[in-house]
Amino acid sequence: PGFIGTTEAEKLGLDRSQIRKLLRAGKIQGVRLGHDWLVRKDSLRHYLSNCGHHRDRRRRGKVGHSKKTS
Repeated sequence: PGFIGTTEAEKLGLDRSQIRKLLRAGKIQGVRLGHDWLVRKDSLRHYLSNCGHHRDRRRRGKVGHSKKTS
């Protein structure tokens, strides 16, 4: 399987701390090398496509702006 570092994984919509939490919780697969993690690409893509996290985060941002009233 292909692995990517957390910096590359961030480009898919999650920040580094979220990625590490998911890895520790077993929600995505990867290996720890010292202080760094390598994430299985297929595992991260599967998680993102099934939970819709990156889409929800964008929607929340838009909703928050549209609720502003004067």
